[in-house]
Amino acid sequence: MLSLLYVSHIRAPSSDRFSTLVDIQSASIARNSRLDITGLLVAAPCHFAQLLEGPPENVDSVMTDILADRRHENIRIIRRKMIDYRRCGSWRMVRFESSSFAATHIEPVLSDTYETEDVEAVRRVEQLFDRLLANQPLTGDIAVR
Repeated sequence: MLSLLYVSHIRAPSSDRFSTLVDIQSASIARNSRLDITGLLVAAPCHFAQLLEGPPENVDSVMTDILADRRHENIRIIRRKMIDYRRCGSWRMVRFESSSFAATHIEPVLSDTYETEDVEAVRRVEQLFDRLLANQPLTGDIAVR
């Protein structure tokens, strides 16, 4: 099974943001159910980060669609690895967003990962996803550099 994690810039204007996220989640749930993919989408003010898990050919197919999706730009795959089990369980596509927390704590983490090749920046994004997947409290320490 393939696990793929990417970060992208959001192209949707802030006024359309809620409907954009609802559209992405609705379409993802339908497609991911059909393709046996699970995932988690994190939305911050300027960036998306998404974890996709499933059969490699299906994850690659979804990633091809995402690369062509005009709601994203400058997509950067930060991790692609084979895994033995799903971390997202049966979530076909769960969305995390929290405007004040995301702006203050998550946006800097995603921005750093997007803008650099820094291994530590990638580790902070992975830590963010680990906490979300384990239902652990999110605190400002994920943004510590």
